[in-house]
Amino acid sequence: MKLQEYLPMLLISITISSCNGCGDPQSACECENEKHIEGYATLGPANQTAVLSTYDTDGGFTADGGCHANMIISYHWSDSARAASEEMPCLNYSFETVNGYFPIGSESLTKEWDSYHGYYHWGVNINEASDFSNPEAILYKIVCTYNSSCQPPGDIELHAEMFYKVYNEAQYEREEKDPCAN
Repeated sequence: MKLQEYLPMLLISITISSCNGCGDPQSACECENEKHIEGYATLGPANQTAVLSTYDTDGGFTADGGCHANMIISYHWSDSARAASEEMPCLNYSFETVNGYFPIGSESLTKEWDSYHGYYHWGVNINEASDFSNPEAILYKIVCTYNSSCQPPGDIELHAEMFYKVYNEAQYEREEKDPCAN
């Protein structure tokens, strides 16, 4: 299935950073531009999958696989009574790259009471790099799927976001030489 066949979740903002290359040594990951993407979706029996992908957002492989990407999802039941219960929403999720996926342990899952809205809010956060030893332009993506065996069925409100570095080969070349040397 093509990535575009999933429900896209897109809202883009960019934070720019740069290094002049002289002074305190900085890694390519510290000098590359950082990008933030996020999206919202309602998942349930009628709409079962949502994907937030750097590839779909940028139109190609742009994320730096040698730098950490911070990938975050938060979700809760759409039904206010169900959201106020401690019942965990029926959501499957994965954090992926072109090289595979990042394993998630139960310690990554959070549950918090949102007193303003009056519901439990569930969340997962992973901050990993694809391969430190082989920086290259890749994709990072978050895939969320409604678990159709959920009883009784119900909709889930989802927010996904990602912070990642935009691959810039020149920053790695800068690391190889002393920019302050004459």
